[in-house]
Amino acid sequence: MQREFSKVWRDIQENLKAGMEIDYWGMARGYSMEKFKINSVSYELIVCDPPKAENLQPVPRKDFMEIWKLWIDYLNGEVQRKYIRDEVSRYSSYVISIIHHVQKIAKDG
Repeated sequence: MQREFSKVWRDIQENLKAGMEIDYWGMARGYSMEKFKINSVSYELIVCDPPKAENLQPVPRKDFMEIWKLWIDYLNGEVQRKYIRDEVSRYSSYVISIIHHVQKIAKDG
């Protein structure tokens, strides 16, 4: 059963720190060998600092919540990344990578 978003968001808030580097990750290809930095963490926003973007990327909490609703289906291949990117969140690369990163921390202990 999928965890409640409030617990996932709490894990994200507790495990992300400014300056931390996150590996880009996607279900189809795994890790891309590129990283982005966390600029800041607040209750409503995770601000990402990707090396190829000109500006910081403020990722709203609601984007994490909407992608989390699809997470299991995404992992099972029932929801395509393209759909998430085009219809759910323009910040999908950051959200998916962060959720995967935080779940890996929880799993590895």
